[in-house]
Amino acid sequence: MKKVFSREKLEQMVETIPDGIIVVDRHGRIVFVNTTTERILGFKRNRGKPVQAEDRLLSQIMEIDMLAHGGEHAYERPDGTRVIISVNASPFHSTTGVVEGTVLSLRDITELKKAEQELKFKSLLLDSAIDSIIVHDPQGKIIYVNEAAYKTRGYTREEIMAMPLRKLVVPDDARLINPG
Repeated sequence: MKKVFSREKLEQMVETIPDGIIVVDRHGRIVFVNTTTERILGFKRNRGKPVQAEDRLLSQIMEIDMLAHGGEHAYERPDGTRVIISVNASPFHSTTGVVEGTVLSLRDITELKKAEQELKFKSLLLDSAIDSIIVHDPQGKIIYVNEAAYKTRGYTREEIMAMPLRKLVVPDDARLINPG
C-alpha cells in the first residue's frame, strides 16, 4: 500500500483540528497529543518526546472505561480549574486488521454544560410561577408552556405544545396576538 502522507504532514493536519486528539498505542502508551489537548487540559508537553502516561490528567483519560466508552468527564487542570470534556474513542487497525491503538478526541463542553444548567434553572423558575406562561414564535407556534399554563387548562404539556395559539386565547385577548 502506498504511503499517502508523511508522519510530519499527518501531525500538521491533526494540529489544525479544533478538538483535542490523543493517540495511544496498543500497549497503552500515549504517542501523540495535539496542541488543542494541551489547551483543553491545561498542560504543556515536551515537543518531540512521547508523552508519559504518568501525567496525572492523561492517566485519567487512559482509564479503561473511558477508552472503551468515551462520554463526558470532569477534570481538574493543574491550575485548579475544572473542565468538562466530551471524549470519543476509536480504535485504529493495521492493514491486516490488528488493533494498533486508539485515537481519542476531546472537546471542551464546559460552557455548554453551564448553559444547560442555566436553562434548567430558568425552566424550573418558570414552571414554579403561579401565572400561566406561554411562549410562542412569530408564526404563533407554541414553543414553551409552564406548568400552570397546562394544568389550569386541563391538558398535558405535550397537548398544549401541539395546539394552535389561537385555541388557547380568550376572545378579549385576541387583539394582543393579532393587533389591528
